[in-house]
Order: sequence, then C-alpha cells, then structure tokens
Amino acid sequence: MILFFLSPIIGGAQPSEITIDLKDHWKVLKGQHLEKYEGVAAQAIHLLIEDSFKGGILSIKAPDEFTLFINGQLQRRTRHTIKVNVDSLLQVKGGVPLLSVYQKGDVRSIKTELIVRKSLEHENILRASSHFNDFVTLSSLLLFGLFVILFRSNTRLTVDYLNFIKIFSVQEREDPIVTGRIGSSVNLLFFVFISLLLGMLLLIVFHGGPPALKIIYIESLSGAFGWWLHISLYVLIFLIIKLGLVWALSQLFNYKGLVRFQFFSFVRSLYVASALMGLLLLLYFVLKLTNPEFYYFLLAAVCGFMIISAFFFYLKLLRRISSSVFHLFFYLCGSEIIVLMILVKMLLN
Repeated sequence: MILFFLSPIIGGAQPSEITIDLKDHWKVLKGQHLEKYEGVAAQAIHLLIEDSFKGGILSIKAPDEFTLFINGQLQRRTRHTIKVNVDSLLQVKGGVPLLSVYQKGDVRSIKTELIVRKSLEHENILRASSHFNDFVTLSSLLLFGLFVILFRSNTRLTVDYLNFIKIFSVQEREDPIVTGRIGSSVNLLFFVFISLLLGMLLLIVFHGGPPALKIIYIESLSGAFGWWLHISLYVLIFLIIKLGLVWALSQLFNYKGLVRFQFFSFVRSLYVASALMGLLLLLYFVLKLTNPEFYYFLLAAVCGFMIISAFFFYLKLLRRISSSVFHLFFYLCGSEIIVLMILVKMLLN
C-alpha cells in the first residue's frame, strides 16, 4: 500500500501552541483607504498578513455564515471555522496578502486568532501535525491489513480491479467468473475499501492543500478519524448513487446486461486513479516539495484520468452494443460524463 510508506515521510512532532487575538490588526475600508478598525458597525473587515504572522495558523470563525476573500478573490463561504497556514499563504500569494471577511451581520462577532507554535526555529511549518501523522500511520496499517484480506480471499478479483491495461483495452470482455454479482459480500468489501482509500487520499489533500482547498484542520486523532469516516461515507454514497443511475439509464435505453460491466469498469478506474494519486503524493513528499499548488495538479490529474477512462469505455460500448453512435453517446453523457463534470466542478472550483 502506497500510503503505508507515506506515513513516516509526513511525520513530525507537535510543539505546544499559543493563541493571539488579531482584532487589534483589523482594518476597515473608508473611501479608498484602509484604516484601523475602531469598533464601529461594519460588514467587512480586512487583515494584512504581516511578516510577524509567519510560522502560524490563522483561525477565522463566526457564529453566522461569513465569506473569505484573499486579495479580492473569493475563497470560501462557510459557517464553520477556517484555518489557513500563513507560510503556505505567503508562498502562494507572495507580497503582503490581504484577507477580507464579509458577514451580513455585524463583524464584531467574528473572531480572528493566530495560533503560533512555540518552537518553530528548526521546524518545517508545512509539515502536518502529529495528530494527522498518527492518523495516517494507523489508517494506512488498517487499509493495508484490509487489502491483504481482500487479496487472499479473492486474488483474481483483486488483480482484475488493479488491471491498468484493461482500462485502455477496447476489446475487453466481461469475465463473469471474476466479477460475480455486484451485491456479493466480497464485492461490497471492495467498494468499502475504495471508499476508505479515496477518503484518506482526499483528506490528505484537504488538510495540506492551499487555502482554497484547505477546508480541514486536524486538531486531534479522533477528529482525524471522524473526518476520514465522514469523507469515506460520502464516497460510498456516491458509488451507490452511481450504481442506481447506471441501472436506471440502462433500463431507459434498453441496454440489458450492461450494469455490471459498466459499474465494474468505473470502480476499476477509481482503483487505478487512487494508485496514481498515492504515487504522486509519495513522490511529492519524498522530494520534499513545498508547493501547495501541487494539490491542484493532483486533483486535475486524477479528474483527467477519469475522463480519459470514460472515453475508452465509450469505445468499448461501441464494440459491445449494436446501437447508433449518438444514442450510445447520450447514454454515456447521462451515466458517466455529467457525473464526472459534477465531480470536477466540486473538486477544482
């Protein structure tokens, strides 16, 4: 398992922290100039990221929904706490970034804090906290153990799911001995496994990515496992919805016997995409790169791979089903392409 080797690479100790209220650094816009906030009612406050903030984590929270802008660009609208790695922000934006927080109500309810580690002199600030590293180590061991169980219980099916060549083989034929029933216990385990694996990979991206992607901040080991199960559940629900969509459209277009072949092809693509994602992450940490934009490239590469695999699946259907090209294309749009476009929009927006 790739992530089993990732865990020691992103390891590190968690030093003690202190919290500094940044309200004294707030500014408001008066005319064309930013002036010090004096406690008056306002709907937007601005915060210049100064050099003294280096090495810290900026925390922004409010009881009501608020919107975060960085240098005038919309980053996120949320009701939850946003935490931004200051060093990552300075590296991505350069200069003196300006954070703006907008809220429909009074901004006095907004709380901005700088979480500073006490011992930063010899530490890489981009390294994940010990809570997250412990989580990666433990979850990697769990996934590795589950993978061994799946491999030993059904070797042929495991190898078939990881068969990179079959994705790009136009003449692939379905092997009922290998695939079996979708609802069989071993296949359900494979679906749970890919959900857990993708959930973990996405958690790494959301935890270590640039401000626009860094929507998760791990503060405890239990919190990390909670987020992992939360994201994995969403992936599993997505697979169930995908299966139902394929079944419904196959009935609508009268493509009998296609559900199992199409769904297994899609899950195989997810397995290979996860392996690709894990290898790129491994290379990123081995080379000790510190460019947060890499996470955008990682998500774009995985989305691009899934789109390419959908194109090759279309070629397989042309050889498998005696139907018009346009009829088959409309079916693929509903069952594959639109689904992938929604995922691309959600991950890369």
